[in-house]
Amino acid sequence: MEMPRTRRQGRRLTHPLPANFFTCPSYTDGQSDAMIQTGIHALKKLLVNSRLDGGMIPWKLDQATRDLQIYVGSTKGDRTVFMSVTELHATLDEAAGLHRAETRDTYAAFVRRYNKDVIDSALLATLASPTNEFPHNYIGLKWFVQETPMPCRNRDFSVIECSDDFALNGVRGWARVLHSIDLGNVPSLYSAMGIVRGQFHNCGTVFTETSTPGVLRAAQFFDVDMRGNFPRWLLRIGMKRRARTLLDMEAHFRAQRMTNMVIVSQDGRGAPRRKCFVCRAAFAEMDERRNCRSCGEVICRHCSRHWEIPDEHDARLRSLCLCAVCSERASFMEADAYPQRQKGLHRHNSARSEMMAREHRPYHRQASAPHGLRRVSTPSMMQPQTPLQQRMRPLSTSGMSSISSVAVMDPWDDRISLKYRSADSSTAPVTTSYRYEGAAPSADEQPIPKRYPTGPSRVSC
Repeated sequence: MEMPRTRRQGRRLTHPLPANFFTCPSYTDGQSDAMIQTGIHALKKLLVNSRLDGGMIPWKLDQATRDLQIYVGSTKGDRTVFMSVTELHATLDEAAGLHRAETRDTYAAFVRRYNKDVIDSALLATLASPTNEFPHNYIGLKWFVQETPMPCRNRDFSVIECSDDFALNGVRGWARVLHSIDLGNVPSLYSAMGIVRGQFHNCGTVFTETSTPGVLRAAQFFDVDMRGNFPRWLLRIGMKRRARTLLDMEAHFRAQRMTNMVIVSQDGRGAPRRKCFVCRAAFAEMDERRNCRSCGEVICRHCSRHWEIPDEHDARLRSLCLCAVCSERASFMEADAYPQRQKGLHRHNSARSEMMAREHRPYHRQASAPHGLRRVSTPSMMQPQTPLQQRMRPLSTSGMSSISSVAVMDPWDDRISLKYRSADSSTAPVTTSYRYEGAAPSADEQPIPKRYPTGPSRVSC
């Protein structure tokens, strides 16, 4: 198998690396199944570890604010375990759509928008793509470089990403996990670029529905080994800073909904106004007047909000000025339920009155169970089901291995079980101590996992 070159004519490599720097081998069905099983096992571990009560990790509350709680778990060697928990106004469809990045372009755009500390990334391979019937299912291999404060060296990670819907004690949810996996075609870049290879252990985000429609409980779990002589106190600061990024998702969901709004042209601003449409304050001679790009009304600078929303045609962000009323509506409404405005001015006096009265009511609807999952019900309403009665969720692509998984929490024995439809997968690794060398000459040859060679025990920070 051709290995990527780590030096080119004696020059050190720089970021970003070329798009074809990492060669992607053709994996056999057995190798793809083994890696898929690893991803699903990591997703299962994430669901267990993210539980505050009854999980495998004894959590201790470290910091708490009105909007966010940060918990600290037990540390294992050089690993530090954190979890941040909050509630967001969003739906499971929006949570899955925000994290959807199964192509090179969408993954690069996702990193630029939501992972500011990632300075380089690559999509290595897609093992199971989303389908029209099951758009929330994805398993793939990815690589990225995380920037660290000076004088520490940057860290890179080679991970398998797995996302899927699940049911937990009758409550629907969606989760995305990143778990380190050793790949032969992604060697260490320490000698070429001074980057230290770190380890992700079942890290990810879990979204579950709450008793309030339109509100999700979000838990972001971190179990990271930075390797090398990385200061423990610096790691704790970095992890807590990353944990607080969970609050940024509220703004990301709101910006995503704003992309569905009909934007009023700046040229059609209508007649001049003497008062702000929202607060009704009279404009002075030199006061700045602004126009809401959604409803077109004239507002003052105190009632305007500037948002950075994704552009529909490229990966860049564009600035949008909205009034406080339209901004508040975008917080509590789904993307497909946002009122589509026609060109021209449209008064929404009832919305303004509601805004001034501060009656923030989230968008309510009866959540319908997606195909393949039961409707949300309490444990007392649920009846035991045999494995054959559980609907299977295929994760398959043309020419790739087929697999099905639904994570179901049994309310009687309090265990998570994953249902598979694939063939024998006894070679599936559950740790990151394996690597895959690509397809063998014979398509029928059984792949044999090889132990990853151990490198130096200590590297510089």
